[in-house]
Amino acid sequence: LLNESDIETLLLPMFRSAASDKSWRVRFMIADKFIELQKAVGPTITKNHLVFHFTGLLKDVEAEVRASAANKIKDFCTNLPAEIQEQVMMPNVLPALRSWYATRTNM
Repeated sequence: LLNESDIETLLLPMFRSAASDKSWRVRFMIADKFIELQKAVGPTITKNHLVFHFTGLLKDVEAEVRASAANKIKDFCTNLPAEIQEQVMMPNVLPALRSWYATRTNM
């Protein structure tokens, strides 16, 4: 297993690249496997790095990517440590969820 420093050095650059890939299918797969990744890297890296990318997937231009990420909101928030759930959810996930919901109701 990798320590946090190795994860940040070795895995996060690849993840960042995939999460912003030109192909919606690549972004869809990141959204689809996001919870597994979150569990693998732990709460500190999730808070410091993954929250930004998760909310980005919720705002993706492709509906399939947004839907896949939206289906993971409950698990994503539940997997956060209780002491940081509110500070992550309120300023990050909730606005992205509002944006996602607005796109669904305007169809």
